[in-house]
Amino acid sequence: MDTTVANALSAINFGEVQNSGAMWVFPLVQKESTGPSYLTLSEAIKNHLLVITEISEGGSVPTLMVENKADIPVLLLDGEELSGAKQNRVLNTSVLVPSKSKIHAPVSCTEHGRWRYQSRAFSESGYRMSRKMNAKKSESVSMNLKDSMCYESDQCMVWDEIDKFSREKGVHSNTGAMKDVHDREKPVIDKYLKSFPCVPGQHGVFVIVNGEIAGFDMLSRIEAYEKLHNKFIASYAIDADNSLETKREKYTLQEVMDFIKKISSCVESIYKSVGLGNDYRYESETVIGSALLYMDTGIHCSFFAKEESAHSNEERHNISGFSNRMHSRMRTNRH
Repeated sequence: MDTTVANALSAINFGEVQNSGAMWVFPLVQKESTGPSYLTLSEAIKNHLLVITEISEGGSVPTLMVENKADIPVLLLDGEELSGAKQNRVLNTSVLVPSKSKIHAPVSCTEHGRWRYQSRAFSESGYRMSRKMNAKKSESVSMNLKDSMCYESDQCMVWDEIDKFSREKGVHSNTGAMKDVHDREKPVIDKYLKSFPCVPGQHGVFVIVNGEIAGFDMLSRIEAYEKLHNKFIASYAIDADNSLETKREKYTLQEVMDFIKKISSCVESIYKSVGLGNDYRYESETVIGSALLYMDTGIHCSFFAKEESAHSNEERHNISGFSNRMHSRMRTNRH
């Protein structure tokens, strides 16, 4: 395992455990920020320092144009959703966009029923893809990196998961938009946000949902994490099923550390990021993860537990009826 990643994992410190309903949170804390400074997506867009558009008038489903006008890099977070333009998208991997630059960012569609301009530029939706969906998306991106060195996801699988997600939450969206589900669930999520406030020095979060370890995210900079805290919490909380509320009084740090130790047995692959630094990918039978490294710093490290019911390789390549209906349109719209 890369030394920088290994050191980041071994240096993890925990704040006081928090609990609400079916969710347990272990804040990850550190004394000070590390590595280079950067802006988050929200603050860069708010200050008109970041412009995200379709790559052309016709657009392309898996790729967006990103222009950073700021004097420092901007972090686009894996799973962070963008709304507007021809259809809503989420980032396929974390990208540190260089200052004063334009890059093509790899994305997945999260609104399969719309392919028309709603606005010329994207705004942030305010949401991050749910942990369950993001883990499956990340797994498919890692597979495509191995097979073809590209950061594309299994778009049909993403559409299927959003469709399943919508049905489970009892939400109908005219355009099949993931954002519509999050909007509907916002009152429930807001209750969780009140139960899990950002604590001093927090730069990450380790989460247990529905009695099972979900995973964790951590950033290099405390001030950046503070701005993204609610997105992180919400992305885990939206998977919470309060009918499965655990009766355990607490979870131990040993259980948490046992999961982190499993990461050392993951297969590690290294790829050049589309922005600054390198994209490290980790996978085992039980863990899927990634780490964006730049200037010997883990800018964003994210590790998720795979679901026991995760699809087999054969199942991952079988396209369901829903995906089949959308597949021809995806091929048409991607160029």
